[in-house]
Amino acid sequence: MSLPPMTTDTESGHRPDIEHVSRETVLAPAGEVTAYHVLTGQQRAAFRLAAGVFALILATIVFDFVMFWIMLPTAPKPPSQLTSANVEMYRLLSDHYTVMSNAALDRAIKIFETCVAAAFLPVFTGMVGFIFGRERP
Repeated sequence: MSLPPMTTDTESGHRPDIEHVSRETVLAPAGEVTAYHVLTGQQRAAFRLAAGVFALILATIVFDFVMFWIMLPTAPKPPSQLTSANVEMYRLLSDHYTVMSNAALDRAIKIFETCVAAAFLPVFTGMVGFIFGRERP
């Protein structure tokens, strides 16, 4: 199957063998078509409340990360001279660093579990379920 030769009308620049549709026909309104679900007043209020709870969840996560970053101790520097006293001091500092960093991590995990996982997330899930739940007849 061969295609027709590419001929154009010299005045308009269009191919004469193709039907042209005006811009007004393409952009004509399709009528009152709504492809979205209209929320009731209670659902709109719950949606705003869910957005607020979601903002609290994000703020808590950011606060938790910042607090972890601030509370994280600085790592000890290795000794420049390898004497037995310096190596022993470095080992003690490393043990202390491990204990302190684990304490900061445990604190961050407890804040996340208490605030986000136990308090905000179930409330947020319930609100979203109310908003987008099926209507029963």
